[in-house]
Amino acid sequence: MRHSLWGVLFGLFFIGSNAKASTDVHSSQQPLAKVIVRRSPLEQAIDLALKTKIGRQFRHDIAELARQGKIRVMALEARHYGESGEGCVMWAGQYYYEGLFMVLNEKQTVAELASSLIHEADHYRQIKRINSKKPATPVTIAWLEISAFATQLDFIEALENQGLTDRKVLFIAGGKIVFDIMAAARAAKNQPSDQAYKVAIGKMIEFGYPRQELERILVVKNPTHCQGAVLPDNANKMLNH
Repeated sequence: MRHSLWGVLFGLFFIGSNAKASTDVHSSQQPLAKVIVRRSPLEQAIDLALKTKIGRQFRHDIAELARQGKIRVMALEARHYGESGEGCVMWAGQYYYEGLFMVLNEKQTVAELASSLIHEADHYRQIKRINSKKPATPVTIAWLEISAFATQLDFIEALENQGLTDRKVLFIAGGKIVFDIMAAARAAKNQPSDQAYKVAIGKMIEFGYPRQELERILVVKNPTHCQGAVLPDNANKMLNH
């Protein structure tokens, strides 16, 4: 029997998130007490993400991270929407982690949080793919950001097409530059050229990304330099049912 993602992850997605699901139970004297589950913003964001085809493409990646407590929602600076670690390595068919992988800003709206989640999930998928290659392909942080921003814009447009959000109400604190970055990144991803790459990087630097960080090569480590627990076999089986 195929289980839904929510059936597998309802009690597992939000280990360590600041906002925990809570319940209100009516008087026990009632024969059928009604239980109201108040979903956390991250739960709502994941639910929103999974309403789109793009979001569903990342359901396994999000589940894999969430089951191990590798996603956190916490207070960050106003224009700091999220960040990712650099993971570690693929080894013996399993993925080893180094500390947290994904941190998201709790000050975001649900739609913003959902799109930032997809952005960081794109990082995770790309980093995992790169680390699985032997030898790993050297890539810059800028390349990873271009991929993630392009995917994020595709996701936001998918939400808009389904009437689930309007970009005019998203990332207002960041200003027009946020969507300028996304558009430039998608142009660089879909029609790669030195000029498109430079424009995308220029937009990111204008927003506040350090040039030196964007030009840095992704760190690829070996198993002896990894920290954290390997994904249990039974978790893989659960997610594949």
